[in-house]
Amino acid sequence: MATNTLDTFYVILTNVSKRAQAVFNPSNSWGYYAVSFRLRTGDGHIVAIRKKQTGFTKNLPSTFLIPPGEQVVYTIKLDEEWEAKPQAPIADKPPINIGVMAIYEIAPTPESMQQSVWTGRVESAEYQLQFRYWLQLRR
Repeated sequence: MATNTLDTFYVILTNVSKRAQAVFNPSNSWGYYAVSFRLRTGDGHIVAIRKKQTGFTKNLPSTFLIPPGEQVVYTIKLDEEWEAKPQAPIADKPPINIGVMAIYEIAPTPESMQQSVWTGRVESAEYQLQFRYWLQLRR
């Protein structure tokens, strides 16, 4: 997680079906937590990265449609809105080999059924990276 220099990356969700798919907007609680990540270190250590729990002042289950074969792009900045559990290992000298996987998951709810929203879990391929200068934050 970064607090000074935030690098942006993107998660692309593609509708591979032959019909439009409704998904929740990321501005409401149903869609806010949909994207998460799994890190796997070279020694098999698994770290889950998810959005921290937050309150919503206006929370309506709004949706949008992804046409067949089209995509939606999620802009990701791993900042203070995200948390890693368990804490990620420190990489302060030699780089650490990491496998990174994006996950998109929507659990079935009364709102998802009522609005015919896609539910389930999809995972990206695991991308192999090297992290350098990844330190735990001091509190």
